[in-house]
Amino acid sequence: MTILSILHTQKFISLKETLNFFFKKKKLLVLNQLLLPHETVYENVETSEEGWNQIRTMKVRGAPAIAIVATLSLAVELYHLKKSSGSAKKKKEFSDRKDLFDFIVAKWEYLKTSRPTAVNLFDAATKFVSFMKKELDESPNQSVDAMIDVYLTYAQEFLKNDIQDNLNIGKVFYLFYFILFYFFKQEKKKIFFLKKSTEENFYLSCVLIQMVC
Repeated sequence: MTILSILHTQKFISLKETLNFFFKKKKLLVLNQLLLPHETVYENVETSEEGWNQIRTMKVRGAPAIAIVATLSLAVELYHLKKSSGSAKKKKEFSDRKDLFDFIVAKWEYLKTSRPTAVNLFDAATKFVSFMKKELDESPNQSVDAMIDVYLTYAQEFLKNDIQDNLNIGKVFYLFYFILFYFFKQEKKKIFFLKKSTEENFYLSCVLIQMVC
């Protein structure tokens, strides 16, 4: 089986297709990639344990998506704890902001065990713990609920920034492909991977960029 035929048997998933996050409802739906390409099934995630399971069982794959699912699963859990709804109907009572911070740290340590080799997951854990530690130290008069809201806002910004980063990478790819195509067209030369099919060129260019990067 050639690289091209392997690529044609796989469904390429963007971050937007991998998960849906509804900002107002704080609802997270994650695509079960194990069922692709025959079925497209989104699973509701309301707790960090459910997020952990999505990552551990390989239902979600790809470094950026793994970090996002971990981030948002904890965000949704905190939201439901605050509202005493969803899977967190038995509301956990935080004695103070420090208790909430310790809860967040423990949850991130737990989420990291879902995929010990995922660099993006560990980077996200470091960012969120550091950010919440700063929030804990610099806002002593803040309520527990307000601190949860800060986490939710930061999680949403984290998702938006990650999507934008992926879009920027896509722009670089298309620029690279245009320059490459223009050069060989001008020089009237053939490169081994340029085929008649535009789709074949696209997939094989993806492979080349991955090898170079």
